[in-house]
Amino acid sequence: MADWQPASGGDTNPYCIEPAKSGRATCKKCKEPIPNKALRFGSPVQIQGNLSYHWNHWRCLTEQVLANMRGKIARHGQDVAIEGMDRLKPRDRERVQRALNTGLLDAHFGEVEEGDEEEAVPVKTPKKRTPKKAAATPRKKRGASKKAEGEDEDDDAEDWVPGK
Repeated sequence: MADWQPASGGDTNPYCIEPAKSGRATCKKCKEPIPNKALRFGSPVQIQGNLSYHWNHWRCLTEQVLANMRGKIARHGQDVAIEGMDRLKPRDRERVQRALNTGLLDAHFGEVEEGDEEEAVPVKTPKKRTPKKAAATPRKKRGASKKAEGEDEDDDAEDWVPGK
């Protein structure tokens, strides 16, 4: 496995906390889509040398990941360790800052993320269009041409003799 190198060119790859941009990302923990504009948390990953994120709902954040994030802040400072705080709504910024300061998640304070789900605007992904089928022309049945010529199907049965 290759050595971990910060993709940003700095000392570390930052975590990212931001409102979801499009509603297409899926939470790595619960496997459900993250609605548009809902608070999400990104863990940095390197994919072929490029910085990317594994996204989670804020409510799916674990205490272990929060502890890791607090450790990174202690080593590098919040501005370097976390990206996207400036894009948060004041209410979300307060929730995140409280979790970072106390080490406790929203569940410890009795907060449920229901309000975020109401504020989130669901994005409808376009459905794939299937080409319209052309009007089916009725196919002729086998033997239909013989009937049209006036021949009868029973004529063939009379000519058949078993054992020949």
